Amino acid sequence: MTQQQEVLALFYLCYCKLNHISPDRQRTKGLDISQLYQISVYHDIGAIVCMALESAGILDNADPQTAKAFRNIRNKSLRKVLLLDNGRAEIFRFLDENKIWHMPLKGVILKDYYPELGMRQMSDNDILYDAAFRKTMQQYMLSQGYTLGAKKAYEDDYFKLPVYNYEMHLSLSSGTMILISANTSKILRNG
Repeated sequence: MTQQQEVLALFYLCYCKLNHISPDRQRTKGLDISQLYQISVYHDIGAIVCMALESAGILDNADPQTAKAFRNIRNKSLRKVLLLDNGRAEIFRFLDENKIWHMPLKGVILKDYYPELGMRQMSDNDILYDAAFRKTMQQYMLSQGYTLGAKKAYEDDYFKLPVYNYEMHLSLSSGTMILISANTSKILRNG
């Protein structure tokens, strides 16, 4: 198979997995699993590709080292989602207790639309919250063992081992920023 055919087969397998369809064996015959692994790692879709290959019975016949690598990606994805969800629940509990307006953004919401836990690989969690409480949030996150990474005009990035990464957004945009607060809104222009 050419690389283009491999990519089309990869998309086909993911489509089948997402839609609970058994893949046609003819369309997946002769796949280069190691090439699929490289493609899926590059695009951060290794977990869903692993699940698709497993559901089609293809991974069981693959090179054991590549099969193990795929399963490691899937297992790490599952672990990370569970840890990030738990950490986010703690952050939300703090925000709720302190009556600080907040909402999850992007992947935090999208991951729940996948049919299986861990299909969508997460690198971080994005949370929008009331900009008036930036200092309070910073004090809380540091008290919980997080390290403040990038501190931008519109977000603060917090990290903690083993895999915790939360982007705490004050705004939805870095260009013209509307800092969202329950009390007031400020518009700032960059550049």
